[in-house]
Amino acid sequence: MKTSAMIRQTMLVRVQSVRIHGFLVAVVTCVALLVAASVAKADDAAGVPDVKKPPSLPAVGEWDGVTAQATLEGPYEDPKHYNVPFGIISYFNHPWRGYMDTWPASRYLDIVGANWNVDAKYAEVMVPILRECGFRGLRVEIGWCNVGWDDKMDPGHRKRFQDQLNIFKAHGIRPLILLNAHHGVPCPMRDINVELLADVAPGDRSFKLKDASQIRVGYTGPADSRYIAAFPLITKVDKDGTCHLSAPMHDAAKAGPWRLTELKYQPLQGMKLKDGTDTSVAAKETIEGWKKYIAEVGDLARYAGSVFGHRRGQPLGVLRCPVRDHDPGGTGTGGGGHGQAAHRSGPEDQDAGAGE
Repeated sequence: MKTSAMIRQTMLVRVQSVRIHGFLVAVVTCVALLVAASVAKADDAAGVPDVKKPPSLPAVGEWDGVTAQATLEGPYEDPKHYNVPFGIISYFNHPWRGYMDTWPASRYLDIVGANWNVDAKYAEVMVPILRECGFRGLRVEIGWCNVGWDDKMDPGHRKRFQDQLNIFKAHGIRPLILLNAHHGVPCPMRDINVELLADVAPGDRSFKLKDASQIRVGYTGPADSRYIAAFPLITKVDKDGTCHLSAPMHDAAKAGPWRLTELKYQPLQGMKLKDGTDTSVAAKETIEGWKKYIAEVGDLARYAGSVFGHRRGQPLGVLRCPVRDHDPGGTGTGGGGHGQAAHRSGPEDQDAGAGE
């Protein structure tokens, strides 16, 4: 009993000590706030400036009414900003800061453009409206899909593009021609009818055909429902008709008649894979096919030049192309990869289908 009483007495003493300590802290805090308020009031009365408060600055683009001119510390443009390798994003170097051209303000009225993805039958109506709204240029895609298995552009496609160019010319709008190997139809391709011997499920890495003699390894694959041609690609065919794939199947398929897609050219790639496999033959074949496609589009570009009265020193619709330093027939190819798609290939574990 004596022990319990002593414990209760000790706890009461500790609680009282905590209360007293909290009271003292509250008193000291209140006194400090009162002193600070008194000092601030005295400073205001004496006209003492608040050194912690920054001076009032004018809004961006407005003059402060005092400063007539100021010296810029170092040049605005710095060539060091160019040091950003292709494909790398830098948060410190910005290539547009590597140079500075002084353009008249009127030039900015001529740079407004848009992506032309309108059905050709509406061109006669839409183009005048775009011109009235201030548009001076249109991005026109002439994808590799417009070239047939013989590497020639279909006459119907050629006439459609020429008609559009004539309409652009009539309303003073210049075209920016885009080269594209979109993963939906990345290059000339054709269908192959086969017979599937067993059902295929999503995630499968192979399937079996009754007759696989038509299969071109590295060029053929099923049509993916996500609008990807020949994906995944067939990388190996066994004697019993089993086809091995570059990636897991995305879609299911039932046994019976089936349709595969054959690409005329393999996806754009390097001369050698990471595992050392030599791919130079297929890679060069694809590049040669790409050049033929460029030549076909180049004919349209020259037609555009005749339509728009191309003069020396004026740009004629940039042809964006990943094949650098190649300019067949003076078509005016330009570097860079904006808006351009190239399909890829690689080892079996790599997504070897076409990609944008």
